[in-house]
Amino acid sequence: MEYPVLTGLFIKLMGLVSAGKASYYFASASGLALATLAATALLWRAAQGGGRQRLHAYWAVAPSMAFFSIMNWDALVLLCVAGAFFCLRAGRLRLCACCLALGFSAKFFPVIYLAPLLVAVRPWREKAWVLAAFLTCALVVNLPFLLANPPGWLYMFQFNRGTGPNIDSFWGLLQFLFPALSSTRVSSLALASFFFGYGALIWRLRGAPVERSWFLATLLFILLFKGFSPQFLLWLLPFFVLLPVVEAVPFYVLEFLNLAVFFCALQWLFAGGRPLWLILTHAGVVGRHAALLWLLVRTWSETARGLLQFDQAGVRALPGMSASR
Repeated sequence: MEYPVLTGLFIKLMGLVSAGKASYYFASASGLALATLAATALLWRAAQGGGRQRLHAYWAVAPSMAFFSIMNWDALVLLCVAGAFFCLRAGRLRLCACCLALGFSAKFFPVIYLAPLLVAVRPWREKAWVLAAFLTCALVVNLPFLLANPPGWLYMFQFNRGTGPNIDSFWGLLQFLFPALSSTRVSSLALASFFFGYGALIWRLRGAPVERSWFLATLLFILLFKGFSPQFLLWLLPFFVLLPVVEAVPFYVLEFLNLAVFFCALQWLFAGGRPLWLILTHAGVVGRHAALLWLLVRTWSETARGLLQFDQAGVRALPGMSASR
């Protein structure tokens, strides 16, 4: 299966309690809706002041939530990430690491949040405890399946390495413009560019608030991943709720550009493959990725300026953090 362990277990469980395609869809949609409701409750608890007001506009009625919350099982990882936010803001850093490990076991990408968290944690002894919490939780969930069926556990990585870029990704557009660009080369370029940007983020913005580093890491991943799917914008919604990083107008422009790409790509793939739909898909990709890049550059610049001001004032951008034991 091309998904990590927890998503695979959810899919299997929904199959066991279902008697056919319709009942499977109902069971799966119900489970994902419950996960979304639980994530909403955690975000409500984590949010303060304006964050709770943004929960409506940037979460509950977000177009991505309406179209994708019961699609492709991303609600499971949203629940894990919401739990990580709640634990982070409560100062329970080891539990936060466990939530990230569960997220890694559901959709992989929350593993990119571990390094910014470890950079922020002080002292070194506490860093070791946070890392141990992540590794222990990840091993408890994954190790039995890895030992029982190593090829099955590794298939997700092999599948993503061997597939070409989606047509609605930046790399799909680049491959369309340059047909000689092989999928293998695209995979290498995508991976190298992400790790370069991620390393720059960890180094240049060390000391930045953890949540902003997580947001920037997510934007980098979404922009540069060759398998971009429209439901990936769900991953950004918790940040839009908890951080005042975007206004309503650019947020909804991004959301509707994403939906336009989604429906144009469906028309191209399943309604005869008329060239017009591919052109509109690629035009939407340019607009959507331009909006994501603008958000990345603006947030990076604001974060860097904030760090400079803190440095000049002789104040740490992120105070020492300790976990309850």
